Amino acid sequence: MFDESREIQFQILQALADSPLPRGAGAIQVALSEASIDRSEAAIGRYLRQFQRQGWVERIGFQGQVITETGRKELEKLRIERLRQGWAQDLIGQIRSGKTDVFIDLLHARRAIEGEAARLAALRATDEDLEELSRNIADQKESIDRKRTNAPFNKAFHELLVDLSHNDILKTMYQLIKMDVDWAHLFEEIQQRRGSQLGVGHYVIYEALCRREPEAAREAAISHIDSIIDDARKVLREFQE
Repeated sequence: MFDESREIQFQILQALADSPLPRGAGAIQVALSEASIDRSEAAIGRYLRQFQRQGWVERIGFQGQVITETGRKELEKLRIERLRQGWAQDLIGQIRSGKTDVFIDLLHARRAIEGEAARLAALRATDEDLEELSRNIADQKESIDRKRTNAPFNKAFHELLVDLSHNDILKTMYQLIKMDVDWAHLFEEIQQRRGSQLGVGHYVIYEALCRREPEAAREAAISHIDSIIDDARKVLREFQE
């Protein structure tokens, strides 16, 4: 579930974004009550003062507060986080109830996004971008060699790959379906159950990026996700038997 404090932040910023005029704590309190959130004007005032310090809102005399451009960016981040968490809870519920197809659908969505992201990254990634990816690969190798979980580095690799596309639409799409570390642990367990070599697919993608070969990078990313899909199907089938 979306954290209560984050939900209040979202609703306050949304109330300000929805208004063409400055709004005070009283008007925001009404907007929050319509979203079934009961908070005093004093409590809302404390949130607003915190938002001012962070540059999310600006006070206009005695009229109230208006949302800033920085606040709008934070509102969009909260909106994506809120959608993701609600969607993830629904996804987990469906998987627990035996509807495993939705898990495979998630991987197919990632396949499409990451394949294109890899293609663009081969064309657009800077040398500094590739150095960051190289450090991630090194961290993965060290964690695997020491028989430690690779999940955080696995998650970071996929996020970096999409970032290196320098395509904001792909980044936003990926934010909606990306893995949390818990999901990364699940994918890691699936690969280990199937005896797959962790991190190998990542290195093939990285090499294609370094060679600046967009189609090879795309194919490597798709092949990597395909192998995860194949492993996931087999493991989920075992769970159902």
